[in-house]
Amino acid sequence: MMTDGRYDDDIVPRVYTGSANFTHLENSDDSQLRVMGRTVHDAYLSWFYDLRAACRA
Repeated sequence: MMTDGRYDDDIVPRVYTGSANFTHLENSDDSQLRVMGRTVHDAYLSWFYDLRAACRA
């Protein structure tokens, strides 16, 4: 998941990634990582657009 805009009184873009499905399971081995910054956000967005273009072809 990516956020870009005002969130929690801040405007720094964020990327949330990992194996978690954004649910809480008490005995799961999921991990989640939050990375803050424009560089990582733009890299993920570019990857998404490339993947979408490849799927259209």
